[in-house]
Amino acid sequence: MSIQEVRNEIDSLKEILNKMASNEKNIYTNSELVNLSQKLDILINKYIHMTMSS
Repeated sequence: MSIQEVRNEIDSLKEILNKMASNEKNIYTNSELVNLSQKLDILINKYIHMTMSS
């Protein structure tokens, strides 16, 4: 996965999370939101690692 692909996926997940969170009162009880948030964290860390090593 290229740096740009990771960045695009991060942006896409952020958009999904923002839409879901705006409609959710108890964010931490929604397992889908929690899973997306965890996936986003992993992608952000991967992106940071990729950009620091290039």
